[in-house]
Amino acid sequence: MPRLPAVLALLLAACGGQAQEPVRMPAPIPASPGPLRGLDSAEVEALRAGDGMGQARAAELNGRPGPKHVLELADSLGLSPEQRARVEEVRARMLAAARPLGAEILAGEAGLESAFREEAMDDAELARRVKALAEQRGRLRLVHLQAHLETSALLTPAQREQYYQLRKPSPTPAHH
Repeated sequence: MPRLPAVLALLLAACGGQAQEPVRMPAPIPASPGPLRGLDSAEVEALRAGDGMGQARAAELNGRPGPKHVLELADSLGLSPEQRARVEEVRARMLAAARPLGAEILAGEAGLESAFREEAMDDAELARRVKALAEQRGRLRLVHLQAHLETSALLTPAQREQYYQLRKPSPTPAHH
């Protein structure tokens, strides 16, 4: 089984991407060897893929749609070709920023888990690692929220209202 530095080196190498044309989606970060204990497989895959995982819910619930769902609803929203292209650019930039951050988070989580497993954790090291992970997750959330602001600005008020009607949560029935 590879040692932690080798695994971290692989993860860091995977996230060192080159600049791409704005509308091209970056390739997903390759799977790391072995399971990452402490995170479920869906969370690991979402971090690799650059998915939002609900991190932009505050924007979404307040009429600021994100690029992924706007593109999914492009026909229903009546996006013009220019709008579609610009939303694709926002999504590509978002993913180009989110995927390396996801790799950093996965590496940090692996390091945290490993330090506990190897009994190499003290209060200072724990505080350092948790703070670093919180900062990485905060940067990832910021990337997704910024994409919602950018996307929202590309839509007309009528398109934002249509989006909200298509995506609003359905009311839950009252329990008696």
